[in-house]
Formats: sequence, C-alpha cells, structure tokens
Amino acid sequence: MPNQCGPADMEPSAQKFRTMACNANWTDASGSCDGLDVKFTFSSKFMDDLKTMDVPVGLTIIKYLFFTLLGLGVVGTIIELTHIGDIPDLDYKRLEPAARFKTIKQYEPLLIQRKRPWAQIALCFSALRNFMHLSYQSRGY
Repeated sequence: MPNQCGPADMEPSAQKFRTMACNANWTDASGSCDGLDVKFTFSSKFMDDLKTMDVPVGLTIIKYLFFTLLGLGVVGTIIELTHIGDIPDLDYKRLEPAARFKTIKQYEPLLIQRKRPWAQIALCFSALRNFMHLSYQSRGY
C-alpha cells in the first residue's frame, strides 16, 4: 500500500480484493471464500525488507569467481611484464637474438622458455597475452 495511505484508507479495497479472490476460486482452509483475510503491507516496509534481503548464493559465487579471475588476470600480466617467475640461471644472451624480431610468433616461445612452470600456468590468465592472441590475425590458407 502506498506510504500516503493508512490502513483505514485501504479497507474499502479489501472487500473488492475478497470478491476478486472468490471469483478466481481462491478459498481458505475451510473451503469457503468468505473467510479470506486481506492484508496490506506498507511500501516502505517492503523496501526495508528488500534492503535487508540476503544475496542469493549463486550470485555470491559468480561475484567471487569474477573477482578471482580478474585478480588472476592482473597477476598473470604482472608476471608476463616483469622478471617474476623467470628461471634464475637462464642465459639471456642466448635469447636476445631471437627477441630482436619482436613478432608474436617469436614472443610466445621466448616468454614460455624463460618462465618457471608455475609462472607458465599463471601466464594463461595474462590479459595482455590473451588480448594479443585475440587480435592476432593468422594468414589465410
């Protein structure tokens, strides 16, 4: 019921709702539609109930999954752009000639070769690497 109305203002409508319920064959526990009780709820109470309503479990799982994947994307990108996860005794002088060409086909193997296995897994979530793969156009056959 609107906030501007009180219970006394809505009482004339109660009989109309009872009549509509009887016409729709709604009955009370005794099988009669005469004893149907019509109750009204203030809209402000309804809004308060909505504000305090619990978030569904599925929505919470989706929210946590989204933020987990977003965090993994940030971590993977940081690992890709920095020396975090590099093999410590790697001879970078050997990789420099291949890195001069700067093509996507050469960048991927060089990146994978210089990272440890746990860092290679984290690279799967790197946003920068995934955007490069999505925008790379292979040659037509």
